[in-house]
Amino acid sequence: MNSSGIKLLFTCLHVLLLLILFTFPVIVTINPVRCLEKERFALLKIKADLKDNGGSTFKWGIKENKKDCCRWDGVQCDNKTNHVVSLDISTTFVSSKLSPFLLDLVDLNYLTLDGIDFNGSQILEFMVSLGKLQYLSIHDSNIGGVIPHHLGNLSMLRYLDLSGNSLLNITDLDWLSSMQSLEYLDLSYIDLSRVATWLQVIGNLPSLNHLNLMSCSLSSTLPASVNLINTSTSLSFIDLSSNSLTTTSILSQFLKVSRSFTYIDFSGNYIKGKIPDALGNMTLLSHVDLSGNSLEGGVPTALWNSTMVEYLNLGENLFYGSLPDVLKLHNLEVLRLHENGFVGSVPDLTWCTSLQTVDFHDNMFNGTLTKSIGSLSKLEILDLSSNHLEGMIDEVHFFNLSLLRNLDFSFHSKLRVKINSHWNPPFKLEMIGLAYCNLGPKFPRWLQKAYSGFVSVDISNAQISDTITNIEWNSSICFQDLNMSYNQISGILPNFSCPKLSSLDLSYNEFSGSLPLLSQDLEFLNLGRNKFSGTLINTCASSGLLMLDLADNQLSGNLPNCLMNCTNIEFINLANNLLFGEIPKSLGYLNHLSSLYLRNNYFTGKIPTTLRDCSWLFVLDLGENNFSGSIPPWMGTSFKYLTVMSLTSNEFYGRLPTTLCHLQSLQLLDLSVNKISGKIPKCIGNFSSMTSKPVPDLSPDNISNSFPILEYKPGFDDKIEIIWKDKKVEYDKNLGFLKAIDLSSNKFIGQIPLEITSLDGLFALNISRNNLVGSIPENIFRLELLNSLDLSENNLSGHIPDSLSQLSHLGVLNLSFNNLSGRIPWNTHMQTFNSFSYVGNPELCGPPLSKSCPEDQRSNSTDDVDAADNSELVTTGFYISMVLGFIFGFWGVLGTLVWNKSCRHIWFKKLIDVNDWFSVKIAVNRNRARRYFETSIAT
Repeated sequence: MNSSGIKLLFTCLHVLLLLILFTFPVIVTINPVRCLEKERFALLKIKADLKDNGGSTFKWGIKENKKDCCRWDGVQCDNKTNHVVSLDISTTFVSSKLSPFLLDLVDLNYLTLDGIDFNGSQILEFMVSLGKLQYLSIHDSNIGGVIPHHLGNLSMLRYLDLSGNSLLNITDLDWLSSMQSLEYLDLSYIDLSRVATWLQVIGNLPSLNHLNLMSCSLSSTLPASVNLINTSTSLSFIDLSSNSLTTTSILSQFLKVSRSFTYIDFSGNYIKGKIPDALGNMTLLSHVDLSGNSLEGGVPTALWNSTMVEYLNLGENLFYGSLPDVLKLHNLEVLRLHENGFVGSVPDLTWCTSLQTVDFHDNMFNGTLTKSIGSLSKLEILDLSSNHLEGMIDEVHFFNLSLLRNLDFSFHSKLRVKINSHWNPPFKLEMIGLAYCNLGPKFPRWLQKAYSGFVSVDISNAQISDTITNIEWNSSICFQDLNMSYNQISGILPNFSCPKLSSLDLSYNEFSGSLPLLSQDLEFLNLGRNKFSGTLINTCASSGLLMLDLADNQLSGNLPNCLMNCTNIEFINLANNLLFGEIPKSLGYLNHLSSLYLRNNYFTGKIPTTLRDCSWLFVLDLGENNFSGSIPPWMGTSFKYLTVMSLTSNEFYGRLPTTLCHLQSLQLLDLSVNKISGKIPKCIGNFSSMTSKPVPDLSPDNISNSFPILEYKPGFDDKIEIIWKDKKVEYDKNLGFLKAIDLSSNKFIGQIPLEITSLDGLFALNISRNNLVGSIPENIFRLELLNSLDLSENNLSGHIPDSLSQLSHLGVLNLSFNNLSGRIPWNTHMQTFNSFSYVGNPELCGPPLSKSCPEDQRSNSTDDVDAADNSELVTTGFYISMVLGFIFGFWGVLGTLVWNKSCRHIWFKKLIDVNDWFSVKIAVNRNRARRYFETSIAT
């Protein structure tokens, strides 16, 4: 480059530099401060009253934007006047008040205060002065107080959202009447139960487009004169879900007002009746939710032709009838018809190409499932469980379901799922429900290819009888819930260390070996009724356990102290194993424990005192072990909720502590087969739960459900074994109704306390094989629900009360081997018991025993004497008199006819008349019979 070129280059750079220097001041002044000083000051005062509650990004007043509030987050200013017109401070702030400086924002028309905790403050008083407001949203902000009536002065308001503020006190909605421009109204989760005129007020808002009154406790009782008067004609969105509405009249009124509805939600009410036909005429309808009501009848045909509908939920109602053979709802994405009474075949859904969810569970659909279901390429959820489907499911039913996440065909015993084990499913499932389907006998290995990384699987009671090896357990699968119970699957379990595993139920199978290592976060573990052996040490890793059931295995060893780490555990069942040793004191640290089953093991020692800290215990079963010592008195005071106590077949001795009478919740007491002595306490009548009679609608089927503080997982039901008719019987489903006392095979002395007859809810009473004396209480008839009574093998004396025959429900009676005397009461009911109920009582008599009573013998002797006395009357003179009477009678009549002519003529004339009458009758009847047969033959 020559010198002239270099000079030219420097000249150009110089000019460019000068241009930049002269332009820079212009650039700096291109965006002047727009914020008005008064409004900037007001915003800073508003900020000062807000305390950060964590996570907020409130950057007002930082250096680069310190003066220009129009550039602050959530603030917008008018381009012409520079006044603040929009303010959005929806954050996680806490404030006890709203700054009055808000009123300095005179042109504010958009205000959002969502999510700020105002701690019950009455901030709405400030709003009435913001006359230019068009948008006001303060949902979930914990505001309270009475809504001022002059809030209606905000006549320009188009959007109002006060939802989620349950502390607001609203007795009327008259203040809404002035807001004639209101288009959007959301008052959900606010108590409007005292607002009787809500429907009239809503009906007088002509511009209203969006109405949300969800969970407002709206009343179902409305005046007959209530009418929407065709004013809210612009309504397109209405949500009245989760209220107390009972009739379809309100829905009908809204449907009369507007035909432009796109969204209707009346779910979670108590609405009875039929769906109004007008619902099917809403041509723009896209969302319909009427679930959780008592609607009945069929679905209007027009609704199945609503081609714009995208979401349809009619679940949890009383609908019945069949569906159209083919549904042609092209835009339908969600179809829920669960928990109704629909019958017939599942419709052909091929035309519903947008379907993502199909939920038909708990209906009465029958027949085979159409294979066209496999063409729904967008389907994500398919739930047809608990219907009456049958036939076969194969690969064709799933051929194009690549997006399927949830699949549930459970509870179809006639449904056969036959899929080749080498098939590669097009989907990755997160939930699989095939319980009570026919999957067996081989394990469905195709399922291992269908799992996603995190999955819930229920293939319980699926007729699988196969052996699974360790190699076949896919270690990459992280189960959330796994239920393979009630099959005949065998093999050795792998470790289940996936941190997301919440529930594992492999009960009622043939698994063997040691218990597997388990996830620390596992909550529900049921491996009962298998063939596991070894110790319990592997359960120590699962400190998050809530429920543990390892019953009916071959586990041995001591109870490990590590169980104390399961601080929230509620249910422990280790019954029917080979465990031994003493109960560790650490078990008392489990103060959430509610059910403890250690029955039929080899435990020894005394009940540890620390167990008294398990104050929520309501089922305690320590039966069939080798426990010894006396029953601790503190059990009657510490276990105030105890409902079932079984200490049967142990070595307990000493007197029965009277403190047990404080167990007013007790329904089953079994202390049989021990060495307990002394008298039966009279306070036994204090068991008040044994006095109440069961009410079918109120009494729980399962005793674990009687305490609302406990939320039991299915499969962890309480069960108890009692001796019934000399056999061991397990009660589970009806345990809540069982009220029984068994003190048999002990050393009790004294009399049967009369107070025991006040327990009029007792179902079974067994105090046999003791040393009781005295008589059977006369008022035993008060135990009118008693089904089983065993007083055998005692020293009871006296007669059997006649009132015993009044126990009409009594099915088992054993009074044998006592010193009872007298006649056995014998009526229709008592005749159902055989002699074995009474044997071993030498002084008892009467049926069904062969021994007759003394008074019966005296009665028989009297009858014999009377018969002998009567036989003395039949003498020779009796026979002579009888012969003479016959002779004189016979010849008295015959002699008169022979010697008296007139009598003879009259007698023979009568005979002739009778003969003629019979002859005529015979002839007439013969002619009638002949004509009848001739007519029949001719016909």
